[in-house]
Amino acid sequence: MYKHWYQQFNQYHADTLWFTAHSHHFWPDVTQQAMNRYWHDSARLVDDKWQHIFSSIIPKAQRHISRILNYPYPEQITFAPSTHELLVRILSCFPPQKKLKILTTNAEFHSFSRQLKRLIEEKWINATIINTEPFDSFIERFYQASNNKKFDIIFFSHVFFNSGYVVQDLNEVAEKLSPLCSLFIVDGYHSFAAIPIDLSEIANNIFFLAGGYKYAQAGEGCCFLLSPPKANKLRPWNTGWFANFSQLEENEQTVTYDNYGQRFAGATFDPTGIYRLNAVFDLWQENKLTVEAVHQHVLALQQVFLQSINNSNHPLLNYRNLLYIPEYVHGHFLTFKLADRAICKNLSMALNSLKVKVDCRGNRLRFGFGLQHDLEDINQLLARLKRLPNV
Repeated sequence: MYKHWYQQFNQYHADTLWFTAHSHHFWPDVTQQAMNRYWHDSARLVDDKWQHIFSSIIPKAQRHISRILNYPYPEQITFAPSTHELLVRILSCFPPQKKLKILTTNAEFHSFSRQLKRLIEEKWINATIINTEPFDSFIERFYQASNNKKFDIIFFSHVFFNSGYVVQDLNEVAEKLSPLCSLFIVDGYHSFAAIPIDLSEIANNIFFLAGGYKYAQAGEGCCFLLSPPKANKLRPWNTGWFANFSQLEENEQTVTYDNYGQRFAGATFDPTGIYRLNAVFDLWQENKLTVEAVHQHVLALQQVFLQSINNSNHPLLNYRNLLYIPEYVHGHFLTFKLADRAICKNLSMALNSLKVKVDCRGNRLRFGFGLQHDLEDINQLLARLKRLPNV
């Protein structure tokens, strides 16, 4: 149904099945045209290109993201090369001498968890870290940890990268927890453009981080932050010249910021990712493709895979090792939790020898499904799994 959108990527992978779509989706062909468009804009406008980017390219991307998330404040969306840059900028809204109290989980992506560990080493942060497993009691345990405490930051992923578990009822969670902290932050990288999300009712309370590298199929360098209007009084001390782009020529004695979300901007960056993001979502709009339709496409492929796994006698790729709760909304990848890191690595290498690309994170093997796949890809995958040796 959608495979013809990816002819440029597919031409290099006639014999290889890439099931790493949770990490790196194929880019549709329109993204190559978008990169050429940026080159020509640079040649045509030279130094004036930034006016064009901030007046046309970025507002268009803001509108696309707002439509997808049903977010009422497109002007509150800020772009940066990585979510890590945006995260550190949010942290810098607090005084440098303040020891922050943070509530989070043990399943956050490296850009947050590594930074958190380093700041704990420096005794700048006091963190309460809640285990995500068992999943069916996670939210209740997270609520209990927040009781009778006032946190500076509550941070968690909407979809956990090492399991695919989705925090159910995000709006309810936000309503309960956002009053208990100064900043309520959700990492939405594994849900944006994959799981249907409606932020309209919680837009005034949530900081939402995501980007184009994964399910948006726009590649790296295009991450963004949705900040609530009440954040427009914050003054991050980690700041760059784009945070005051509209007032550059004014010689003021104090550091000032642009209005709205732009106050969280940094400095010069490569905007090709934003061009690619616009191209992808233009393609979706032209074809009336919604996140709901994407989600249903992936679920249909996953069900074929799951049915086969359920009937399989493989000692590792079986339901006993699968992190999956059928009655829950689930992310667009399926995770097998294996006994140890060595087994996971060996299984990944065995799959690679069959020209099946998956990834291994610690003791967890992940299969990602996306628009680039069709039923024939799943059938080929299942046929190759039957040839998989015991490892």
